[in-house]
Amino acid sequence: MWRSFAKLAAGAALLGVGGGAAAVATFDDPSTAVKICTIVPLRLLRDSVTAATIAFDYQFSLHGLKEGSIEWLKARHEVHNRCAHRLQELCFRNGGIYIKLGQHIGQLEYVVPEEYLQTMRASMLKRCPVSSYDQVRRVFVKELGGPPESIFAEFDPVPLASASLAQVHYARTHDGQKVAVKVQHTHLTDTAVADIATVEFIVNFLHWCFPAFDYRWLVDEIRESAPKVSEAFAEMTFKHGFVHCDPHAANMMVRPLPSNKWNILGRKRPQLILLDHGLYKELDFATRTSYAALWKGLVFADVNAIKDNSVKLGAGEDLYALFAGVLTMRPWKRVIDPSVDHLVLEGNEGDRSELQMYASQYLPQISELLRRLPRVILLMLKTNDCLRAVNHALVGGYSLESFLIIGRVSSEAVLEAKKMLKKRSLLWGLRIWFEQVFLAARLLSMKVALWLLQVKRSLPG
Repeated sequence: MWRSFAKLAAGAALLGVGGGAAAVATFDDPSTAVKICTIVPLRLLRDSVTAATIAFDYQFSLHGLKEGSIEWLKARHEVHNRCAHRLQELCFRNGGIYIKLGQHIGQLEYVVPEEYLQTMRASMLKRCPVSSYDQVRRVFVKELGGPPESIFAEFDPVPLASASLAQVHYARTHDGQKVAVKVQHTHLTDTAVADIATVEFIVNFLHWCFPAFDYRWLVDEIRESAPKVSEAFAEMTFKHGFVHCDPHAANMMVRPLPSNKWNILGRKRPQLILLDHGLYKELDFATRTSYAALWKGLVFADVNAIKDNSVKLGAGEDLYALFAGVLTMRPWKRVIDPSVDHLVLEGNEGDRSELQMYASQYLPQISELLRRLPRVILLMLKTNDCLRAVNHALVGGYSLESFLIIGRVSSEAVLEAKKMLKKRSLLWGLRIWFEQVFLAARLLSMKVALWLLQVKRSLPG
């Protein structure tokens, strides 16, 4: 272990020197280069010490204990807690991308232990950095050529909110329109590349020490994403393939539909507004179609469709059942259960315990699955996690109505893809028509079953 620590220190020194040299060579502003050469080695040292401490703690604390025993379970719980707080403190001290990493870890229910989830969720959204107004002005001058007071008729120097990567200010344009202005934190711009390289180094080192710990896929996702709701995202994902990939609650709002039309009760229809358009992903036709067909199979418990499309998306014939579980957060026996509510999570302690058990039991397989999947599918997993969190806040989890919407839209997308094959024969047209009729009948039967289930649940006793 000490030999591994020495290798880590040597690698950290090389990375720090290399990062500093690259900064001096690539930045036009000497003060920025000096700043990076000062900050990056310190952050790298923090990373190295934290990673080595975590690795040593796990190896030392569990050494000699029989896996699954009461002593082993107690020791594992304690080391999970200690190391989660070490990781939390590292994210806070380094800030920027590290905060984003901590937030994402707090959403990975199917991958990380419960202790990490609770630690990250309890803190990562509450202690985000705030840039000073001088820093905000420098960003404006650099990006837009002038300070905010010249670009806007009114600009509030006090931010309305701050997140891991940026903060939001109220402003009014010269034509009188009220707007929200999102300004990236300056320190993130300066150190983002070095931070990603550092995290990649640490993750690779941990994988070398513990082969089952393979989170290299997470670095690729960070690198790519750093520089009622269900229908909107189902339409984006399955039909258009152009997806807003950061759908957390702070990036959504609902307003009355801005038109003069009112419904029969004298109220305007609601309209979903998506904010923060900094992270979108485009799905190619084959990926979009296979992903839609997979979700159609999941909603309708079609084993063959689940397997075929999971394989097409890269999961392989050995891990397709695990892929289905990761997407739905349900065990395989529930995924293929034909009951109408087979994918619904109740959000109770039983569900959470079951998920944690599977996450712990299949950690190496999950890690291998995530390594295989294309980067775009990994981003879709993150989007699913965010949507699940939003649905949980609104209705306590994915509702039956949500899965009906997903089933309908994904099925429509599959039919539209088949129509694009341009087989103009009468037999082909009849086949598509029968599929449409069958889909409508199937969805209607599911709606009836849903209504009966809701009636049953409302009855006393």
